[in-house]
Amino acid sequence: MRRPVEEMTDRELLEELVKEKRLQETLRRIRIGIGAAIAVAVAILLAIYLPPVIRYFRQLNETIQQVRRVAEQAGASLDSVRAAAEQVTASLDGMRQEIVSIESSGAAALQNAAERLNELLNSFPAWFH
Repeated sequence: MRRPVEEMTDRELLEELVKEKRLQETLRRIRIGIGAAIAVAVAILLAIYLPPVIRYFRQLNETIQQVRRVAEQAGASLDSVRAAAEQVTASLDGMRQEIVSIESSGAAALQNAAERLNELLNSFPAWFH
């Protein structure tokens, strides 16, 4: 058990100070050793776990780039399909106009033929009078 500081001699005080200094130095070295051990452990763990994580993120980045390229290609394909659909629509509109034109001219021709036939039939009894 330690004696109170007031009762110690100068030599005992000096010995206590030296012991305390050595203890503090030993504790400081232990803390430095523990810190270094933790730093080494963290470095080892990073060396073990970081490359797979980096590889995963690189693959993820490559996958995202591939998806973007496919999306761009799909967009270009959709644009060409849209253009083809517009051409088909224009062609169908032209065909529809032709059909309407044919129908109207055919109906007019049929109407003309019916009128002429009607005239002929009306004049038929006049031949026998």
